[in-house]
Amino acid sequence: MANSSWIKLHVEMDYDNYMLEGVEKTEAIRRIAKEWYMSQEEVNDIVTIYEKDLEDIDKTGDLGDII
Repeated sequence: MANSSWIKLHVEMDYDNYMLEGVEKTEAIRRIAKEWYMSQEEVNDIVTIYEKDLEDIDKTGDLGDII
């Protein structure tokens, strides 16, 4: 389980880096899948959950425009 958490963390970090570089989401997923020897579906699943977590104020603690 520790390995999968480590891989998930690094996939998320790689995804963030590609987004900061201006790479399209689908291209970032394709590159990460190739680099980590994963299927694009596996990477997409991780990225989808990651993006949902970023929008969840219960997890981020960011109240944004609410206050």
